[in-house]
Parts: sequence; C-alpha cells; structure tokens
Amino acid sequence: MSESKTKSNTFRQIKKRTPSNRLASYYTKRNTKKPVCGVCGSILQGMKHKSQDKLDKLSKTQRRPERAFGGVLCSNCSRARIKAMARSLK
Repeated sequence: MSESKTKSNTFRQIKKRTPSNRLASYYTKRNTKKPVCGVCGSILQGMKHKSQDKLDKLSKTQRRPERAFGGVLCSNCSRARIKAMARSLK
C-alpha cells in the first residue's frame, strides 16, 4: 500500500538499483506545465516555469512581465487587445 502523499498523480515513482543490487523505489515531484496565453494558447515568455509554492517565494517582478495583461496574455494578444480597447473609446 502506498503512502497517502504518493497516491495522487503529483509524485512520480522511479525504481532504481542500489549499489547492493536491491531495487528501491524513489518518489519525485512531477514538473508543472508551462504557462500559456489565455487567448491563443501559446507559451508565455518571461514567466517562470515553477510550481505555485515556488512562485509564491519569488518577487512580483520575477513572477510575470510588467506590461499590461502580463502573465495572462502573450505580447501579440495583449497588443491586439489594447488596440481594440483604444478603438472602442473613439
């Protein structure tokens, strides 16, 4: 029976041979997915590829770009959104 923390899909089981030729199982944390744009789905540039608990320890400027819609939309989609908002004001 596995431990309760390794039952979920967040841990990956790796079986390795020890120097005494015994098979031991190790558990490593799975990698998180890369952040993607909310509109087009492309990978966001300037965003860290880390889990949420590691992101919380970073400063705000290291977490996401400083531009408008930074961390949510890619630069092309945010540029198009800002242009559309400016057109609607006229």
